[in-house]
Amino acid sequence: MTRQLVPGARASSAAIASTPTGPHENRPSVHVVTRRDDTGRRIDIQVDGEIDLASVDRLRRALAFATADGAREVVVDLGGVTFLGCAGLNCLAHYARLADGNGVGLYTIANRPACVRPIELAGLAAAVRLRAAP
Repeated sequence: MTRQLVPGARASSAAIASTPTGPHENRPSVHVVTRRDDTGRRIDIQVDGEIDLASVDRLRRALAFATADGAREVVVDLGGVTFLGCAGLNCLAHYARLADGNGVGLYTIANRPACVRPIELAGLAAAVRLRAAP
C-alpha cells in the first residue's frame, strides 16, 4: 500500500489516501481516504470498493485513527462500496461502540443496497447511525 497526501488537503490535516498494492492487485479491493475538516472536530472517511476479510484492515486503521484522534464526529461514507461483508460489519459495529464510549458521534452514510441491506439485516442501522447520502 502506498500513501499520499490527498489533493487539496492541507499538509497538517492528516488527510491520507491509501491505494491498494500487493498480491491482490488485480482483485477488486478497497480504497480509503481520511480527511479532517478545518476545525479538527470532524473526520470524514470515504470508502470505495469491497470491504471483506482481505481488505477490512484499511477501514479498521482509518476508524482507529479517527476515533482516537480527538475528533467529535466521524462520518464514514460507504457511497462507493460495492460489497460489505461480515468483517466490514463487525468493524463498523466495533468502532461505533468505541466511538459512543468516547463521546464521539460516528455516522455511516450509504445508499447502495450492497451496504444498506447487510447493515439492516445485521440489526446495526441504529448502532452505526445509518443515514442516506444527500
